[in-house]
Amino acid sequence: MENRWDYTNWNLVNMNDFNGSATASVEKLDGKPFAKVDINQPGNQSYSVQLIQNVTLGKGRWYKLSFDAKSNANRNLNIKFGGGPERGYTAYSPSPDFALTNSAQSYELKFQMQHDTDAAARLEFNIGLNANPVWIGNVILEEIEAVDPYNEEAPKKPLSNGNHVYNGTFDEGRMDRMTYWNLYTEGAAANASVNPDKRELEIKIIDGGSVGDAVKVVQKGVNLLSNDDYELTFNARANSPRDIQVAFLNEDGTVNFSGNQTIPLTNAMEAKSIRFTMPDITDVKGQLVFYLGGNNNNVNLDDVKLIRLTNKNDQLTLNDIFPLKNGNFSKGLEDWTKHVQGDYGDSSSSGILQVEDGQAKFSIENVGSNPWDLMLIQERMNVKKGNTYVVQFDAKSTVERMVEVIVENASYTRFFDEKIQLNDTMKTFEFEFKMNTDDEVGLKYLLGNIAGTQAINEAHHVIIDNVRFEIKGEREKHFPLQNGDFSEGLANWNRHVQGDYDGNSRATMEAVNGEAKVSVQNVGTNPWDVQLNQPGLALTEGKTYVVSFDARSTIDRLLEVVLDNGAPSYHRYFNDTVQLTDSVKSYSFEFTMTKGDMTTFQFLLGNVGGQQLTNPHDVFIDNVKLEVKGARDALGESDEDPINPPEQKKDQVEAKFQMNGNNAIISDSDLENLLDEMKNEGTVIINLSNNKDNTFVRLSERQVKLLKEKAAIVKVNLNEDVILSIPSHIFINEKGKAELSIKKEKAVNGAVSTVYNLELKQGGHTISKFGDRNVTLSLKVNKGSEGLSVYYSNKGKNDWIKLGGTHRDGQVTVDTNHFSSFAVFEHDPSNKKK
Repeated sequence: MENRWDYTNWNLVNMNDFNGSATASVEKLDGKPFAKVDINQPGNQSYSVQLIQNVTLGKGRWYKLSFDAKSNANRNLNIKFGGGPERGYTAYSPSPDFALTNSAQSYELKFQMQHDTDAAARLEFNIGLNANPVWIGNVILEEIEAVDPYNEEAPKKPLSNGNHVYNGTFDEGRMDRMTYWNLYTEGAAANASVNPDKRELEIKIIDGGSVGDAVKVVQKGVNLLSNDDYELTFNARANSPRDIQVAFLNEDGTVNFSGNQTIPLTNAMEAKSIRFTMPDITDVKGQLVFYLGGNNNNVNLDDVKLIRLTNKNDQLTLNDIFPLKNGNFSKGLEDWTKHVQGDYGDSSSSGILQVEDGQAKFSIENVGSNPWDLMLIQERMNVKKGNTYVVQFDAKSTVERMVEVIVENASYTRFFDEKIQLNDTMKTFEFEFKMNTDDEVGLKYLLGNIAGTQAINEAHHVIIDNVRFEIKGEREKHFPLQNGDFSEGLANWNRHVQGDYDGNSRATMEAVNGEAKVSVQNVGTNPWDVQLNQPGLALTEGKTYVVSFDARSTIDRLLEVVLDNGAPSYHRYFNDTVQLTDSVKSYSFEFTMTKGDMTTFQFLLGNVGGQQLTNPHDVFIDNVKLEVKGARDALGESDEDPINPPEQKKDQVEAKFQMNGNNAIISDSDLENLLDEMKNEGTVIINLSNNKDNTFVRLSERQVKLLKEKAAIVKVNLNEDVILSIPSHIFINEKGKAELSIKKEKAVNGAVSTVYNLELKQGGHTISKFGDRNVTLSLKVNKGSEGLSVYYSNKGKNDWIKLGGTHRDGQVTVDTNHFSSFAVFEHDPSNKKK
């Protein structure tokens, strides 16, 4: 992306905070130009990589976005219209995911702008989370006629209270309060309205016709699931006693799921109800129909509710069951993010997060002021209503301290909140909570200053590992076999040698160096005469399971693997025979359970295949797995042992610039060696001491390129008097040396800091404005009062413009998107009398 924001054309945005990196080019498809975005790093959010153009959206107007797009594989593309930073990135439209394929297809999104008019709204193509490239073309945004804002006839997701009927209390939506309801007449005359005081639906029947369906009140798009039981309740009355009928139909009205059920009414408002069971069919566009014809008496309806009484269709996906990924940190910090409020300049918190020995290690220098000033986070986890979730993890700290663990949604609604006490002994914590709504949540470890606890004033480490966030009881179903790596010896495993009872088989078994070792002296007569088994494994009908293990033998021999239900039938759901040699080999098989059963997993090491082995030998078995297919992928964990990188990169490094007169310089090789030690997006600290009025920090063309490749932040500290944190992305892409000029200016009446003029040049061009990239500026002040703010000089008008800022530790800090002359004032200098 150009470092200067283009308000007219497209901007490619790489969100470095979320590990996104991409490049863009124009490529023709079928003779038409398309933007092609190549993803270098997909990041951990959909908005880690964005293609953005500013557009004007008017309040209350309806718009349609249409575009063509493709990838080279199946992937999603997220779209959003929203405000920029000055609008708090507020969403103006739905944010749907569009499924792309390897061929260009057309897509569209319709929405109404319900916020105040925004002349700088943003159309965002969010391309992160997937490394496959994206082609986008023929993008058109046009104003359209208003569409149904309520999607009244569309499928209706049940409400959070379980009600499948929308606006059943007749007090929502349009001014007529009849949103989602329709009155139909055929060979009859009637009208419907809602009294604004009573909030009841009143159907005045002028001519009821001759049959019940001559007058109908209907709600469409009702969610009806196969084989489930439902109860409809409502209040109703008539101006004279009469009967009505109620039914649930399919979308086109040709199938009656419930049958017409007759309901007697009196002239008193009374509660009514019917129950029915759906046939073996699902219809998410069903209809609720009140038949009111064949009678001229008026009818009033209120409090209409439809509740599903059973839950026969609740099929959870593996990602629903195991929403948290990489809980053992075997893939480093993949799926995890950190938050350090001090990185944004308004907190003293500081810390470094890394994976060490397969564990998350947060090295904390300063906890800051608030619990959330330091956080370890995993977000974008979908949870389902009615399920009990387990939060489990191991944790310790090198100092005694409190940590708060929460689960919350994007609106900061907390569903789980626990405070735990840590010390230097690793301890396992386990909690449960029940979700009462569907939502997308984040699991957050708050590692800052926990309210109500003793302040922590020393550097320390918090270690977290083996994190689980999952539906209670499901892990045992999906990973029934225990201790398959024999890390706990032969726990959970049974030894059977038939020769201990009768026959001549002889063998011993033990765990050695994390493997099961079976020493066979005599194989006996039958395959099962020597076996290592694990009983009591409950398997589920219809599930596909994966069996895998590593094995070797000191002589060539056969090994039979069996899964059966034991006495009396010994029905085998799976069995296979493998050839062992003295080289370790990995084996993997799949099978599907034909019915649910309690089973035993067995390695048969007796006389397999009639080999009649006579030589004593040892068989080694390890890494045994029996699990539902796909379950391990859902955990997002590596099968391999966690491997630490050869060296841990640093979050920040200090560059030793030398003063040559007024010029601060460093050699290319010294800076390159230093950057090799630093993480991407790290901070290069430049501490300078110069008592002269002018200081110039000079960077060669090579140094600028190195800093941009690292996405580094350059932090320049001059005499502890002025501190600048400059993102390297603000350097322009053209070639040329860079020069940062820091000049002391004449004191200004009322200023409580030194006045500095700041200027940045590259290749002879002045970079005075930074677009959507801010530089953080801190100025030392000689006064400790409240209400101090940074101002910049508007020299064209000879006045000062307030930027604001935060006063802490003798400095006032503020973000700025341009360079000028800056100073700190207690009172607005433009209002002073002259």
